Amino acid sequence: NIIYAVKMDVTSLPVTINNIQFTLTGTHDANDFTNMFVYFNPTAPTVAGATVQAGNIFPTFAAPHTYSTGFNFSGSQIIAAGGSGYFIITINVDAAATVGNTVKVNGLANPVVFGYTTAPPITNNQTDIAGVQAIASTLPLSLISFTGSLINTQEIKLKWVTTGEVNTKNFEIEWSDDGQHFSKISTVQAAGNSSLNRDYSYIHKVPVEGYNYYRLKMFDIDGRFSYSPVVKVNMAYTTIKLTAFPNPVVDFLEINIQAIKNETLLFTLYNEEGKLIASRSFTIQKGINRLSWDIQKIAKGNYFIVAGTDNFESIKIIKN
Repeated sequence: NIIYAVKMDVTSLPVTINNIQFTLTGTHDANDFTNMFVYFNPTAPTVAGATVQAGNIFPTFAAPHTYSTGFNFSGSQIIAAGGSGYFIITINVDAAATVGNTVKVNGLANPVVFGYTTAPPITNNQTDIAGVQAIASTLPLSLISFTGSLINTQEIKLKWVTTGEVNTKNFEIEWSDDGQHFSKISTVQAAGNSSLNRDYSYIHKVPVEGYNYYRLKMFDIDGRFSYSPVVKVNMAYTTIKLTAFPNPVVDFLEINIQAIKNETLLFTLYNEEGKLIASRSFTIQKGINRLSWDIQKIAKGNYFIVAGTDNFESIKIIKN
């Protein structure tokens, strides 16, 4: 739920913003909200098209209370001279929140304050136009847990547990390689209605090397949604792998490559006598790659695949 948006217009000099401070007023208590996020959108005061600047800010105090956080996702936000953009504060409502309690950011009485690497000249034109926002009925589920772990040294398994689902629709799984720009990678259907704990899981088969970030976008049948906390999983490649399957193979050989960088590789197929039989170039991306090679016309026998780099060991295949 968007509770406030601040437009920043930059005049003669570029600015680098790295911190935000704001005061929540209203009648909400310490248990009404789960967490808050701060987004930046260069074009509109909407979350669509925005990037996360600060996340997992826990509003665990009754109103009024002032919160201050650094931009713990991006580190900073640069706006060029003559540019502008919107900083958007969102809040997730707890499933057990008190309906009718209110939340408010009064930009006139308690304006949002930013921290800068170099403080620019500032004109504060914030108003109280956002007004008071009341807590309505919340998203009809409670997210008990959301975790991610590395499996098979190549894939990441996400697991989450819910309870008290009422008219839930689905979960959109969103992924990011930088913790800021998320995209949907899959959809998992929800139970719909259940008073019991429900277990869900999803396996991400093509994570990138380094940190992978995940969040759930949880929908009910009326189209309302909320976000889960962000889960971070480190995909650290300790070895470089090249595998082929099925083996023995009849027609199409599937090559699985775990690569440490983007490159174009030449793969060559040799028989047992070391004679070159065939070759094929593939463009691979850093991370997990799955490639297909048609070898239907190659005679039965034993062969070796060799990649055009010392990073991969040759592998033996059997053609049936």
